[in-house]
Amino acid sequence: MPLEALAALIAAGIVAGFVAGLFGVGGGVVMVPVLRFLADALGWPPDQAMHFAVATSTAAVLPTAISSARAHYRHGNVDMDIVRRWAPPMALAAIAAATVAPYISTVGLTLVFAVFAAIVGLRMAASADWRWRETLPGAGVQRLLAALVGWLSSWMGIGAGTLGVPTLVAVGAPIHRAVGTAALLGVFVSAPALIGWLASARHAPAVAGPAVGYIQLLPLAAMLLPMVLLAPLGARIAKSLPPSNLRRIFGLFLICVSVALLDRAMR
Repeated sequence: MPLEALAALIAAGIVAGFVAGLFGVGGGVVMVPVLRFLADALGWPPDQAMHFAVATSTAAVLPTAISSARAHYRHGNVDMDIVRRWAPPMALAAIAAATVAPYISTVGLTLVFAVFAAIVGLRMAASADWRWRETLPGAGVQRLLAALVGWLSSWMGIGAGTLGVPTLVAVGAPIHRAVGTAALLGVFVSAPALIGWLASARHAPAVAGPAVGYIQLLPLAAMLLPMVLLAPLGARIAKSLPPSNLRRIFGLFLICVSVALLDRAMR
């Protein structure tokens, strides 16, 4: 692995860990674009680059999501009633999505990530007060939303925060509560999604460096330690930020990620 790529991966791990704690995400929203941009340096085939990026990110998201969720739980920002209702359909959708992901083109997976990151980013940045409703909908609607978030999050290689936070806010959850709850729900996305990618290992082409199917172990190791260490710091800072500022920062961050990936996909 080139030293420049190693340095970029370590830096991405630092940023991803901080973002994971700050926004209740698993860090994949940072890792996937970085891995996608480093695909050539890492020797990944262009037609499978996004698959490697998503699978490797998923493996890194799980321990980071656990670290972030523990920090938010200690701060009292996790709604366990929502977790109990959302976790089962979210987990089932995540493992199903990861199992079929190898059959989607790398451009297709890139566009899924970029489009939904842009939609969420614009919604969160444009309005601090937009809600579909002020109280949570019925259990059936909540389970449907959970399955949709789990499926798309699995295809994007992220935890539940990127899509789960704005979804929870839209159906009545306070922003800090949504961030903390989504952090724990990220465990129920990343763990099943990781199982799905491992089950799809036979589809992965051979590349340089140690790997388990699509999961590349050297990039994973370079990012993982700084991610886990920085997630609790982000969670502490998130508790002290005003809700409106937290929402706008999250939205602008997603918009920047989306624009960069769309540019890459269209080349």
